[in-house]
Amino acid sequence: MVNRPMIHYVTLVILLLVYLQTVQAVPSQKIIFNDSRVPGGGNASVITLGDLDGDGYLDMVTGSEIGQSIIAYKNNKTGVSTTKMFEARGNISTRAKALADIDGDGDLDMVAAGSNTAITTIFENIGKSFLSQSINAGGHSDAGSMAFGDVDNDGDLDMAVAYDSNKVTESIVIFENNGTRITGSILKIITRNGGTISDIKLVDVDNDGDLDLAVIDNGGATIYENNGTGITDSLLFNISTKNGADITFGDIDNDGDQDLALAFKLEETALFDVYNVNITIVPNINGYSMQNAYKVSNDMFKGNFFETPDIRNLAFADVDNDGDLDLGFAITRLQHRAIILENNGTTISNNTVFAENITQSNPSATVSTSIGDFDKDGDLEFAVGGVTIPSETIVYDGNDAEMGKPNKIPLPPTMLNNQLLLPRINPGVNLSWNDGSDVETPKQALFYNVRVGTCSGCNNIVSGVYGESQENWYWGNGRQVKYRVIRNLKPGRYYWSV
Repeated sequence: MVNRPMIHYVTLVILLLVYLQTVQAVPSQKIIFNDSRVPGGGNASVITLGDLDGDGYLDMVTGSEIGQSIIAYKNNKTGVSTTKMFEARGNISTRAKALADIDGDGDLDMVAAGSNTAITTIFENIGKSFLSQSINAGGHSDAGSMAFGDVDNDGDLDMAVAYDSNKVTESIVIFENNGTRITGSILKIITRNGGTISDIKLVDVDNDGDLDLAVIDNGGATIYENNGTGITDSLLFNISTKNGADITFGDIDNDGDQDLALAFKLEETALFDVYNVNITIVPNINGYSMQNAYKVSNDMFKGNFFETPDIRNLAFADVDNDGDLDLGFAITRLQHRAIILENNGTTISNNTVFAENITQSNPSATVSTSIGDFDKDGDLEFAVGGVTIPSETIVYDGNDAEMGKPNKIPLPPTMLNNQLLLPRINPGVNLSWNDGSDVETPKQALFYNVRVGTCSGCNNIVSGVYGESQENWYWGNGRQVKYRVIRNLKPGRYYWSV
């Protein structure tokens, strides 16, 4: 609703249109980076991508739970190099890690959390170095996953961290961002009794303009609704099952909403406790229903009597550049494989676009993956890391002449609109825009990135600089929703772009 008298308080000026360039192609088996040749490298339990130095190229950050370290490798504009931009060692057990512009200054900060500690460490990017800040979660410890997003719709990035404090009761704690930093102030605590939390995500699953919270653990998967001001206890989706492994979202059928991918370890032989890893796709058809779900599985996911396979790092990306999202992931323990399954236009199939065996000396080791265009040639590279010693992080080149081709730049929206919200109902503004267009991707499947600031090019209200919160850095901060609600704006002039 428009409140005309408030126009003199908040004026939005459209300066510039910025497109979100999604890049796609098929990884081949050519190796363009290997950190086993770097002193102190390897053992990556998590891999995260983002442009740390602002030169327009993706740098790579690896975190090691075993090695108690976090390392940032510089991209030399042809790919990730062995040059270390940053390295921290010691009491940094990194099981959860993300890159995000927490303070709205236009560059990416690093965040790390891990096992046996209540401390989450934020490394603030101040240009050529990083300053560390510690967030103490009090009675919560043993972090396993984290996600960043504007939970309270005030424009800045709040932080959600999943803790497994006593292996029986686990918690997701959402910390508030005050506009310049993550504080000890807590927006919401969700307590669960399903065993270890495997993954959490912040995503707008009901297309109402706010971020909902998705959780998967040993007891099943749940999506908690955001009512516009924060995460509530109301459920948008819930399924009870054993041994949840991973969760992710993507519009696999190009209908403009977020479909759900779940990975479970299903018990196959109860007597010997043998599990068959299963990936289940739940299309978003006016919400999620298991009646519409279908399974993606074959013999490559089966375990044996000695070792149970596991799946990590589910992530959607259009690696073959045909306009739909394929599904990448890593099989860990026993088999150690990095795999991308093809989208056939309507569903995720069993056809592999990419499959690579990862050599590991330890059969219980896990594998981490991430996808991005390291060399800006218009196709996606695939980064794979392992956790055992000796180990290595490898980047596979995405230049495949047969299946991949450079992605063309999409055209941005041509019309931006703003609508003031009533001051007595938490004053703010609703920003909206029309469809962009693209040669490869249908308009309803395009993703958008939004920037709002108090000066031309500023990111201090909503940062247009985004990194990877453990998956899908290339989505942008708006995903497919073509509007953004921002609350608690002070009187003044604001500049925004999409």
